Amino acid sequence: MMYEHHRQTIENLRNHFEQNGDYVAFIVNGSVARGEAGKESDLDYYLVVEDEVFAELSAKNSVSLEVNEYCVAPCSEAKGFVTSKTALRDIRDRGSELMRWAFCMAHVIYSRDDEIEVLVREIPRYPESDRIRRMESYYSQIYYHFSFFEFAYYSQTKYLMYETATRMLLAAGRLILADNRRLYPGRKWFYRELERTPDKPEGFCEAMVAFLDAPTLDTGHRIIELIQGYKAYPVPPEGMKARIVKESVLNLEEW
Repeated sequence: MMYEHHRQTIENLRNHFEQNGDYVAFIVNGSVARGEAGKESDLDYYLVVEDEVFAELSAKNSVSLEVNEYCVAPCSEAKGFVTSKTALRDIRDRGSELMRWAFCMAHVIYSRDDEIEVLVREIPRYPESDRIRRMESYYSQIYYHFSFFEFAYYSQTKYLMYETATRMLLAAGRLILADNRRLYPGRKWFYRELERTPDKPEGFCEAMVAFLDAPTLDTGHRIIELIQGYKAYPVPPEGMKARIVKESVLNLEEW
């Protein structure tokens, strides 16, 4: 579903951007493109420019662009980023899950280059070549963070309790998302995406909330029980401790 004022805003922007020969393509993304926007939601977009123009703008830290004067109320902001075809190829080939998620259900409003449409369709795919390694790492992180949670619980170190609880849940949730080949959408939509994910332990989302509401050893163990009892998720062949050392202690992975 898209509100009429968002349609009108997109049309206004299209008419404006098409007059500028530097803009190769205009892509709408975000909640409006996904059909999940509220009445007052902002409009998010990308503008594709030639590589040379993008390089110049990047050097000036000028890759963002707001054109609020073309918005139709109650939409009040139209916020976008400049990119290039080469940058889009890089996202498709090596982009993070967050960058890929940004193009989920994105709409190419106009393009002077047919390849742009293809790239926009190909970007929001789970990076299959790295999927098993990611799952092994997320599985290891669950136990790693729970070990620190146990220490925090017994010492009643509140900050460490809540930090390690959320990190443990993030690892468990990302394990499930990766198993379903679903991209991590960032913190804002993480829980909602887990709710929508079909192949997961029954009651997992409810157990997450219970752990956050009452972070105890029992509610934490419940998360581990659900993961262990559901299926044989991939485990690092070198062992979880060795993987933790490699990716956490040596800082080879974002934790």
